[in-house]
Amino acid sequence: SVLPPTVATEDIYITLGSPWVPSDVIDDFIEHLFGGQAKYWSNSKSTQEYLSVKHDELTGTWEIPEKTRYGHGVTDTDSYGTSRLEALYILERTLNMKTIAVKNEVACKINASGKKRVINKEETLLALEKQQKMIKEFQDWVWKDEKRKKRLETIFENKYSCVRRRIFDGSFLTFPDLSPNITLFPYQKNAVARIIFTPNTLLAHDVGSGKTYIMIASGMELRRMGLSKK
Repeated sequence: SVLPPTVATEDIYITLGSPWVPSDVIDDFIEHLFGGQAKYWSNSKSTQEYLSVKHDELTGTWEIPEKTRYGHGVTDTDSYGTSRLEALYILERTLNMKTIAVKNEVACKINASGKKRVINKEETLLALEKQQKMIKEFQDWVWKDEKRKKRLETIFENKYSCVRRRIFDGSFLTFPDLSPNITLFPYQKNAVARIIFTPNTLLAHDVGSGKTYIMIASGMELRRMGLSKK
């Protein structure tokens, strides 16, 4: 009964780059995008190996190490990527929450190299469209598998929904020094209890809700209990 309430799936925000999502889920998503496990040719072994995403939990960075060796298929360069920025590059930058930009190299006399890079607006907008399409596809796909859904719900709750806000109950307070002409409401008693039990409290009640009574009653109770000498 003291555990935090279960978070409904629709209340869990998930996207590409969410740090709590395991890397193998992203591997599965790549497989979903490309219609099968993405393979690349290994130079050292002269064999085809599967792409695998790496996530450094310490730095929070994501990497697709072999993205440059993947075959340039329609999915990579058209469906979820462009001819200038392929899908795996867009995915990696999205996972790292980095800005998507496609740049052209142009002449520049004031630079020592004689060149500079400027943003290609049309190609950048096209890449951003593919990025949004990829994110939406991930958010639609990720909850469809029941086993994956249960696993992600458990991970999220263990990481972010494992603390329950403390509820203060002031019903035990008797206020022996309180004038009989004053009766505190339950929420005022609860606020007094919170002040007694915690080192600092913000009374964010509406105007006219009796904050002055709360502060005076709290001060008197703290002195009566020997918790304050002021």
